[in-house]
Amino acid sequence: MSNDKQVLWEYHIPTTVRSVDMTPDAEYIAVGALNGVHLLSRDGKLLWHYESDPFKTRGFYVAITSDGRYIAAAALIEHDGGYVYLFSRDGNLLWKKKVSDSFVLSVDISDDGKYLAVGLDREWLLLNNRGDVLYSNNELGGRAIAISKDNKYIAVRDTRRVYIFDIKGSKVAGIELSFSEETGIGSPSKLMEISPDFKSLVIGIMSGVNKIKVYPTIFGELHVTSIPENATLYVNDKYLGEVPQTLTLFPGTYKIELRKAGYFPYTESVTISPGSNLSMNIELTPIAHLTVYSTPEGAYVYLNGTLIGTTPIENYQLAPGTYALQVSKEGYKDYKTTISVSGGETKIVNANLEILNGTLKVSSEPPGAEVYVNGSYKGTTPLVLDLYPDEYTVEIKKEGYNPYSEKVTVKPGQMTSITATLTLLNGVLTVSSSPLGADVYLNGTLIGTTPIEEYPLVPGTYELEIVKENYESQTIAVTVEPGESKNITVTLSPVKAILEVLSEPPGANVYLNGTLIGTTPIKDYSILPGTYELKVLKDGYQEYSTLITIGPKETKSFHVNLVESQTTTKTGAKSICGPALIVALLLISLMAKKILH
Repeated sequence: MSNDKQVLWEYHIPTTVRSVDMTPDAEYIAVGALNGVHLLSRDGKLLWHYESDPFKTRGFYVAITSDGRYIAAAALIEHDGGYVYLFSRDGNLLWKKKVSDSFVLSVDISDDGKYLAVGLDREWLLLNNRGDVLYSNNELGGRAIAISKDNKYIAVRDTRRVYIFDIKGSKVAGIELSFSEETGIGSPSKLMEISPDFKSLVIGIMSGVNKIKVYPTIFGELHVTSIPENATLYVNDKYLGEVPQTLTLFPGTYKIELRKAGYFPYTESVTISPGSNLSMNIELTPIAHLTVYSTPEGAYVYLNGTLIGTTPIENYQLAPGTYALQVSKEGYKDYKTTISVSGGETKIVNANLEILNGTLKVSSEPPGAEVYVNGSYKGTTPLVLDLYPDEYTVEIKKEGYNPYSEKVTVKPGQMTSITATLTLLNGVLTVSSSPLGADVYLNGTLIGTTPIEEYPLVPGTYELEIVKENYESQTIAVTVEPGESKNITVTLSPVKAILEVLSEPPGANVYLNGTLIGTTPIKDYSILPGTYELKVLKDGYQEYSTLITIGPKETKSFHVNLVESQTTTKTGAKSICGPALIVALLLISLMAKKILH
């Protein structure tokens, strides 16, 4: 047909025709049918026919180069699989290659005959002109396929998508059709055609209503300018030169970036649709710089509450404006200020940080103890002190308790705690006795012999017992206060003896060392151990006198037979001469001593 819809000629093929393709000047027309491939001339004459069995072939899909030099064909052979064919213009079959066990749905050949693109049910293939498969792509099936004139792109269509790939198989753009425009397996071919310049797209649709959909241009345009001018342009990180520029782009989403010295880079994502015409006039933000020093270094720096680093920070890039600046370091007061910076300006901030005091918390058990810091009185426990960071000697004192001392380091902005459990001061006990050398027992435990000087004791009440042989022991309750020096002096009493004095006749006076102690009979008379002069006297009897020694706990009994006194005045008495009297007295004395002993 001519472009004014005049039928120039007709050619009858007795089977179903699957596809038609021709050279731009219609010098050659390739036809794919159930019975094979046909090549016709511009005037409708059959130049050659590659014949196939129409009952075994689902039909051929064909494509021809613009000069008619090569004809590519693809077909599904029943019970065998999908095949691709390459013919020369004179009808010679250059090669035949099986590429699939399932449907072959479309084929195209590059204008120079270098590549063949083949669409299958769930993938598409790219072959070279020797039939070698260069790669396969399974992103979508190929119900229609086309190679651009410059061999840069391949367009592939499935039921409701058209994707454009580069010659290496990477997707660069896509057009999504609606569900109402979806084309099923029974749709006729040719489902898609692209103009030779690869800019316009026609899609055949058979879904409820048969129609075609035309995209006058596949591409969209993007015009990019900048303030200031001459910024460099990057699209998807690829350098494209300086702006202003007008870009022709496949449909898709692109990363647009502008860069210029002294300004912040600008990045934006832009979505291009077929036929879109977009403009971007981008005003770049000039770069200001901020330098922050601090004393001491290593402080955190915040701009509007966001951490940007630690000091020193030099030439930090920021946009012109007003900012809240904060410099913080543990143990120091925050440095806060507001800065304003303009484009191209370098703002320098020097922050002299003021050290924070530390806190010292002092407690004791029992409480109420005096607290001294480096010798200076600060109060009584519990106590909280605000101190400059440093090392301190802390003393805690309470009457009756041992002092407590500790060295502590107070850190900036931190609390340091001391808890002292005070112990009671010991008392001391001094014990002496008369006589010396007595054993001393404290709560039943021997602690020494007297004298005992300054024996240390934990404050409290004790039972003190002083024991010495032949003396009466003494038990004393002693209370020792914290820090008290307790002195105990004890005079021990010897253990007493028992004296019994009997006389015949009784009723005689008994004297010990000249002291009357009673009249006989005397029983269980207690005396201190020692030596005594014992006298027994009774009127009408001679005096009895002797020396006695009695030991501790000893019982001594004396039985004295008194001798009547004899005088010369008695009637009828014979006088005794002097010598005889002396002898008689001596005998009496000896007899008395014998009786006593």
